[in-house]
Amino acid sequence: MYFKYIIDETFISLKKSPMMLFCAVVIITTSLALLGVFIMGDKFFKAIVSNFENNLEIVAFLEDGFNESTVKNVIIPSISTYQGVSSVRLVTKEGAREELKKEVPELNEVFSVIEENPLPASIRVKVTSADSLAEITAKLKKENGIAVSEVTYGGESVNSFLNAAKSLKQFMVL
Repeated sequence: MYFKYIIDETFISLKKSPMMLFCAVVIITTSLALLGVFIMGDKFFKAIVSNFENNLEIVAFLEDGFNESTVKNVIIPSISTYQGVSSVRLVTKEGAREELKKEVPELNEVFSVIEENPLPASIRVKVTSADSLAEITAKLKKENGIAVSEVTYGGESVNSFLNAAKSLKQFMVL
């Protein structure tokens, strides 16, 4: 009986003030839409940061004329033992050229004109966390100076992005 009374009174109020009904529907719809946008944005942002963090890589460029067997049998196994390293691979000059052709197809024309491959061979070191980037880079520069000419990982740009992402994660409570 009481429930029927509430329903009857609800329909009477809706008939008396249709504008109030319209405003309530618009406000609720807008609120739910904004909530959905924020939830999707949060998930998208977290997916981008996670993808970025899972693909951190240090590139150690090798000097021309390096001894490939020394790199494969001594340097790469040595780097693999570093704490925070998930994988290490050697990229030859030709391999670097093919990777660049895949990533930037517009360069196929340039490579057809250039007779000699200008890209250096390198060692690609995939790390498990951003915290170990600087430490592993320093070890690579210090311990493998014989065959390695330059080591790069993005440095301040990577650290700035990760710090901004960490701040945004703390801000986004969802």
